[in-house]
Amino acid sequence: DTATFDGTAVTNATIDGNFQGTVAALNMNAGYLGIVTQDRVFIVNGIFNLNSGTFQGDENAVTASDLNIAGGTYIQSSGGLATGINNCSTNNLSISSGTFTGGSGPISVTTTCSTGFAISGGIFVSTSGTLTTTDFAWSAGTFTHNSGTVEIIGNNANIGIPVGGGTLNNLTINKNNAQAATVTNGRTLTVNGTLFLTNGRISADTAISVKGNVTYSATYDGISSSNVVFNVNGAGAQNVDYSSAVGNIEAFNVSNVLATNTPVANGISITMIKLTTSAGTWNLGDGNTTITQGLYITGGTVNHGSGSLNIADDTC
Repeated sequence: DTATFDGTAVTNATIDGNFQGTVAALNMNAGYLGIVTQDRVFIVNGIFNLNSGTFQGDENAVTASDLNIAGGTYIQSSGGLATGINNCSTNNLSISSGTFTGGSGPISVTTTCSTGFAISGGIFVSTSGTLTTTDFAWSAGTFTHNSGTVEIIGNNANIGIPVGGGTLNNLTINKNNAQAATVTNGRTLTVNGTLFLTNGRISADTAISVKGNVTYSATYDGISSSNVVFNVNGAGAQNVDYSSAVGNIEAFNVSNVLATNTPVANGISITMIKLTTSAGTWNLGDGNTTITQGLYITGGTVNHGSGSLNIADDTC
């Protein structure tokens, strides 16, 4: 059955143990001013439309094909939220107005398609845990990272950033092999925490500002565009760890005096697009390094180490 709350309903409701826990769809329509409180695992086989009123989650999970927020308030709490199960709709978790207040539970927006999370208006306060999605489409509205992590998975998809730029806390790129997460051209993406490069690759025609660490895994596929630049420009200690990287890695522009790196080990070869330093300490180490678009040193310290160094178009 479909559960519908509208202006004719004036009371609050509780999803408790007396209810079997599954509905075909849930509509909280304009005019409903009450609170629907979750008190058990709750499954919406179809679409959960939130247009008015308040949905109060608890420590139990909520699963829905889609969650569309166009008004009202969704409060997550510590229970997990999963959308997009077996559904290739336009977006599986979308907000155009209203408020989503994340808790500590995981948010999973996964499909077999390249659709996922979209914010075009309203206020979305993410979980302090991990928001996992195949696609991250932020065109307008307010996204607050809540000190959590955004993980981008699946096949080729986008990291959409609004005109004024956007800030995430931790960002994990964990796409399928050779698949890319593409940042909106010309937009400013800032990663306040750690950038984890785990699998697939990141593509951008703009610099990405990283305030925390950058960590490469051996499964990361490397660059898909020579235009990807990581600006290492935090205020505290930062480390770029590419000791496990294989093949080609992105360009780095280092301007933080406390920035350091962890290079590949002796006998291991790595190819970097470009290295520019105006501050910090960069150790090339005992591995073999090729820099295809030049080494530019205007400040800081670059230590050679015992490995080979092959530079094209170098200016120091």
